[in-house]
Amino acid sequence: MSKIQTNKIQHTATGATEFTLPTADGTNGQVLKTNGSGVLSFGTDQGGKILQVVNTTYNDRTTISLPNAYANNSSNIYYYTQLDTTITTTSANSKILISGASSGEFTQDNHLFGYVMASTIGGTTAPIDSLRASTDSNTSRPRLSFLPCINYHGSDNDSTPATTPFSNLYYAPNQAAGTAITIRLGIVTNYHSNQTFYANQIVSSVNSSEYEHSVSHMTLMEVA
Repeated sequence: MSKIQTNKIQHTATGATEFTLPTADGTNGQVLKTNGSGVLSFGTDQGGKILQVVNTTYNDRTTISLPNAYANNSSNIYYYTQLDTTITTTSANSKILISGASSGEFTQDNHLFGYVMASTIGGTTAPIDSLRASTDSNTSRPRLSFLPCINYHGSDNDSTPATTPFSNLYYAPNQAAGTAITIRLGIVTNYHSNQTFYANQIVSSVNSSEYEHSVSHMTLMEVA
């Protein structure tokens, strides 16, 4: 089988740059790049790209009990398990973009509740600290990832679910390739009595066109 052997290449156009080829091959996944002066070499692709996308869409209905108030910034987190979404990394130290929406109604006003984004790695679930409010001298303040959207109920306070979106939350788990990571959405309350989140539905059970149901979802994107 014939082959071409050369250490330089040049386009036939007059004045075209002469490129010097590298003397050895690069490693798997590397790209050929230039130093701007015609010398080519292999190097790591520094450009970000989406490696995979994983989605969970939950369009059924459920209830999540919140029997205890959020305490000490870590206790009494109740997970919306129907939205649990698992991604297995294809590259070491990948970044994960998290987006989605939680929809439903609470048994009290929305400002009495909050969301905490968490991850499960190797069987251990813990809030993602980079996606929560930082600590301060007052440890009674809840450390939340975000709050439910604040909507006006008026006299119609049990007939319309509210949808709270969360978009492009940046998570750097710093894990090896092949690590399974489950992203979880936790719900908390600061109301000191039993409460309930009616996921994708309303508090009332009335069967009428004015009493909507809804959809929740979560999407994970692994970014190189």
